This record gives sequence, C-alpha cells and structure tokens, in this order.
Amino acid sequence: MSVFTNLRRRLFGKPLDPLDTKTRRHIALAAFFAWHVLWPGGFGGRFDAFSLVVGLAALAALWRYKVGIIPVIFACGAAGLLYRLVSG
Repeated sequence: MSVFTNLRRRLFGKPLDPLDTKTRRHIALAAFFAWHVLWPGGFGGRFDAFSLVVGLAALAALWRYKVGIIPVIFACGAAGLLYRLVSG
C-alpha cells in the first residue's frame, strides 16, 4: 500500500461518511414534505398545483434572483393567504 493510497483514504474516506448520511436524510425529509404538500390527501387524493407553482417561484427567487429567505417566506405566505381567500 502506497503513502498516497493511505492519505487518500484518510482524507476522503471516513470524513465524508457523516456528510453523506446527513445529505441522504435531508433529501428524504424534503421528499416527505413535498409528498404531503403536493398531495394533501395522499397519492389517491388531488394534486395541489398551486403549491407546486409557489414552490417553483420560491426556488427561482432564491437561486436566480438571490432574494433573501425571509422575504420569500413572507411572499409565499401572502400568496397562499390570497389564494385561500379568493378560492374560498
């Protein structure tokens, strides 16, 4: 076993294991929330397209336009309140 192989294992082996676990848990949590937001009644229920549109608009505001998280949360809340008041 060469010195470089041992160094590579030490640098890229164990230190990335917890990060991978945390990343997998965050992805699973995001999928869980997306499922319950987009299908409030389960997969057999109706699909909530408004939530998808608001989520994609929030994603665009955060990544493309570099808007802060607090204004995006307030805008999404206001959009949801307005939608609920208009739709009944």
